[in-house]
Amino acid sequence: MINKQETGMQNQTLSAGPRALKDALRFIQERFEEGPDADRLAYHNREHTKGVTRRAVKIANAVGLSQRECVLVEIAAAFHDTVQM
Repeated sequence: MINKQETGMQNQTLSAGPRALKDALRFIQERFEEGPDADRLAYHNREHTKGVTRRAVKIANAVGLSQRECVLVEIAAAFHDTVQM
């Protein structure tokens, strides 16, 4: 039997993936490409983030994670550099 609450959470998580990636890329652009840290952390940019995200999702799929888990991996990868100081 399918738990409706769990299914709703899964659908919410799946739709959060693309939105979260867009938000993360905007944050990376503002902070590391245009902001005061642009010269100091030049490798923290949108292309780097897209590459890390793409590779993380490929790995998640390769090891057989569920679709929900793959979306969570995508979100985590997208935000992996947002904590840099």
